[in-house]
Formats: sequence, C-alpha cells, structure tokens
Amino acid sequence: MRGEKIRKPIEYIRSLDLLIALQPEVIVPSHLDPTVGAVEIRQGMERIRDAVQYVHDETVAGMNAGKSVYDLMQEIQLPPHLALVQNHGKVDWAVRSIWDYYATWFHFDSTTELYPVPVRAVYAELAEAAGSEALLSLATNHLARDEPVNLQFSVRPSLRVQPEQNYAETDEYVYAESDDNWVESTGMQAWLKKPMRIKLLAKVRGRYEVE
Repeated sequence: MRGEKIRKPIEYIRSLDLLIALQPEVIVPSHLDPTVGAVEIRQGMERIRDAVQYVHDETVAGMNAGKSVYDLMQEIQLPPHLALVQNHGKVDWAVRSIWDYYATWFHFDSTTELYPVPVRAVYAELAEAAGSEALLSLATNHLARDEPVNLQFSVRPSLRVQPEQNYAETDEYVYAESDDNWVESTGMQAWLKKPMRIKLLAKVRGRYEVE
C-alpha cells in the first residue's frame, strides 16, 4: 500500500483472498526472492491481508469521526501480531492512500488547495521575510527536540532537502551556536545520518573555545 499512486484497498484484500484460496506452494514476487512452502506463504498472505484490512478500517473509522488525514497518519499503527516490514511502503502512506481513495485530493484544510499556485512558489519570499537567522533558529530547536519532519518544513524555504539520502544543502547564510561558541558561513552541505557531518562552504568564521 505505497503512496506513489492509489492502491484500491478492498480490491487488494480480495486479490489476496483469491491467492490464499489457490493454496500456492511457491510465490515469485516482483521484489526479493521467491517464497517456498504452502504454510509460510499462507501465513504471510493472511498477515498482509489482515494488516491492510486493519489500516483500512481504522482509517475509515477516523474519517467518520471527523479526524483529519494528518491526525490519522500519526495515530494509526499496526498491532504487534500484524507487524510487517515496511520497506516499500509505510503505514502512514497507506492511511493517506486510503483517505484519498475515498475523499479524493481535497482535504478541506485550506482553500489554497484549490488554486494552481503551489506553496513552494512563495518559499523564497517567506525565507527573505523571516530572515535566515530566524529560520535556522527554528530548525535548530526542531533538531534538538528530535523532530526531523518539522525540521524539514521549517528550513525548506531556504534549504534543499533530500530525505532519501539524508542530505541537505543551502546557498544562503548559515549560523549556528552552542553555549559561547558560534559559527557562520554562506552556504552549507549537511549529511544528516549519524554521525552527522556539516560542511560550510564560504565566508566561514566563528568562535570556539577549548577548555
């Protein structure tokens, strides 16, 4: 149930029921190695079917209760007995896909969704109005609180983020401080996967005291 295009959840569940009824002894998937063994195959397909059914039912229940798609993406988790490896899709993506399947693309959050101007069209102006220091301070606070998604949104106006590579860069002014130490530069590259590494590109200066 990936998020790249809408997967029809009920139809998917029915297709798994059909495969289970066929009692296959070998499954050759489009990803990874073949699975051999009727018992293992049946148990795996039943777990996937039940997991999709669970996420579907919880999403529909939340929609009927008036919850937003973002509330449900945060709240819905698979119970331990239905836990799946989420390599090619995540539960919150499935929630979003199911929501869009029933409610279509307009989420009733803002009328700006109705117009042909994306929010990124004003990112540069917002960054200029807020100032690079204010944006960096906001991003630093999110990082300290271990809020990587919030961090991405707060720095996106001036920072180009590549989540899949755990990488970010900017050509704008950068400033960071810790206690009495500080550093500033123009431009930065950041590798965000631990151990995190930051490369300052130009006009670098700062203060660092060694005890």
